[in-house]
Amino acid sequence: MEPEKKNHNEEKSPPPNFEESFYYALNHEIRRSIIRLIGENGKGSFTQFKRSLDISTGTLYHHLDVLKTLVVQDQKKKYILSTIGKHAYDFLIKNYDSMESVKVEEQKTVSNFLNKIFNLAPKRAIELINNKIHYGWIISSAIVVIFYTLIVIGGINSSYIFFLAYHDDDLTIGIRLWLGAKFLISLVLVIGFSELLCRFLYKKTENTVRFVATFSLGLFPMIIYLVIHTILAFVNPIFLEGIVIKIIMVVFQIWTILLISYIQIVTKFIKIERSLLITFLIHYIAFNILLFTSI
Repeated sequence: MEPEKKNHNEEKSPPPNFEESFYYALNHEIRRSIIRLIGENGKGSFTQFKRSLDISTGTLYHHLDVLKTLVVQDQKKKYILSTIGKHAYDFLIKNYDSMESVKVEEQKTVSNFLNKIFNLAPKRAIELINNKIHYGWIISSAIVVIFYTLIVIGGINSSYIFFLAYHDDDLTIGIRLWLGAKFLISLVLVIGFSELLCRFLYKKTENTVRFVATFSLGLFPMIIYLVIHTILAFVNPIFLEGIVIKIIMVVFQIWTILLISYIQIVTKFIKIERSLLITFLIHYIAFNILLFTSI
């Protein structure tokens, strides 16, 4: 039987370069499904693929031809994975969440509101850090220094990052420096707990360095809040006692939480729901620590 003609959506011949061919072979859901079927069952047949994938004979022939370096036939004409195919299967299993979560704006499980919030993330900066990690250390260090400075100048206690409390008393420089030190300690703890939760809950051990280097970018909304807070404190401290400044603080805290979740998505390759769960777990733990300990 002659293969059916390809429709206009099917690709041209795969590129000759080996690396490009590898990713080209995985760049289609049908081909990824074939690899997963074989990987899960050890082998597969043409009939099984056709029935499971509900595709035409010609379309299946086309995709098997593209997969010829990853999928081969044994002596019984059963399809099995080649050595390269086994690596491809391992790659698919390990990065399944990443392929679903890499484009946050396309996630159907997230509301339009969350998509708009995530669009406020410094995506270009995050992409730059992912490509050139040394830029990440520079940018994150600058953010931490600015955050620390604003805390010391404004006399703001930030023991657990997400929670800020203004001190009305005339604080000494020593106490102000201690407040800044507590911010640095809490930052290290939050990053550490986030990494541990990613590892133990979802087995995501990759990109630890990128995650650490990028994490501080999520704090930039709170820098905006601290600037507003510091300006109001110098103009007239009475402004800090109103409900408006508290609402502003909550809004910027929520923004920070969402951005940290976004950073987990693009660096640890986890779904939005999972990243939000981790962030809110950290938030909940921090709240309870703040509730039962003195500031």
